[in-house]
Amino acid sequence: MSVKNCDAYQKNLGQRTGDGWCALGVFATLMALLLMQGAVYRSTLPTPVLASMNIVVPMLGIALILAVVRYERGAWGEWRLGARWPLAVGCGAIVGLALALALAGSFALAGAHVGLVAPSLASGAILIICVIQEELIFRGYIETRLYGLWHNGWICTTVTAVCFLLSHYPVRWVMQGAVDFSALDGTHVVFILLLHFGCSAVYRRSGCIWAAVALHFCYNLLSGMFVPI
Repeated sequence: MSVKNCDAYQKNLGQRTGDGWCALGVFATLMALLLMQGAVYRSTLPTPVLASMNIVVPMLGIALILAVVRYERGAWGEWRLGARWPLAVGCGAIVGLALALALAGSFALAGAHVGLVAPSLASGAILIICVIQEELIFRGYIETRLYGLWHNGWICTTVTAVCFLLSHYPVRWVMQGAVDFSALDGTHVVFILLLHFGCSAVYRRSGCIWAAVALHFCYNLLSGMFVPI
């Protein structure tokens, strides 16, 4: 299936109300997986087992979404690298760098010394898996299928933004032993929302989920290199 306009593709996929409810079900399942991950972190299991959760949980998320869409041909739009691919990658790199520098600036304003850390091969592999999982689930699946409940693109992307933001809390809640929305400071909340809307826009414009993956990867890679020391 060739998809040139992701908005039209979204409407095509979201004709059934059941699609929207299924999307919310996928989100609920993902939240349960993240709560499980937090519970494992609080356990006394060996360190290698705890570290493996950084890969196991994203892989389970990918397996979940692949199982859900196994009967939908072209479920995430165009897989080939189309003419807009270089533009999407370039925009992703620029936006990612800008957000990373802004994040580094926020650390500096908070009075912390900022250092630059090169990612390791292992952390890079984990980053790729996590980014693919989040893009397939949130931009590629949830946002498009929510059109079955709300026939409005802005409502769908806003609801998905809230879901994407909430997915960053469960592990922190379990580790802290309380449901506390201050577990993420305001700066990180803003950047998470900006990342969602940026990835959503690139996916819609390119019709290719890999364009959104590229933007997300650039953001996580660059922002992860700036750490307070």
